[in-house]
Amino acid sequence: MDIDFNNLKLRSAMKPYICIKRFIPKTYDIDAGNHVSNIVYIRWLEDLRLLWLETYYPFRKLSDAGLFPVMRRTEIDYIHAIRLGNEVTASIELASLGKARFTFYFEFRVDEKTVARAKQDGAWINKNTGRPVRTPVEMMEMYKDTQVFKE
Repeated sequence: MDIDFNNLKLRSAMKPYICIKRFIPKTYDIDAGNHVSNIVYIRWLEDLRLLWLETYYPFRKLSDAGLFPVMRRTEIDYIHAIRLGNEVTASIELASLGKARFTFYFEFRVDEKTVARAKQDGAWINKNTGRPVRTPVEMMEMYKDTQVFKE
């Protein structure tokens, strides 16, 4: 994955558009290898995306407009194992926003050490037709003066 995760909190211009959430793995999150299962990361990515939407562009607003975000691609780099009892600090950052697509970067840390990184590419669809649609105009306006905006 060719993502520069250095200075995650400093990359966005104008406004940070970053959310941070803490996770503590439960016994059911642990797999036979005695570490957090890969599927748990996918669930945490979803939790972070929902947090981001509730913070910056409420999901209800998308739903009322008949829109739904769909993930097109997910990449995860597992760097160090997360174990039962670890407190995980995870962050999500809007990395790019285009006419119909978006990208989020994620970082997971335990004791200030990066243990995983992820990237998700998504698109907007009409929830009734399932067809792709443009990014909501109001959202485009929010981000037009930032580094994340892509023509």
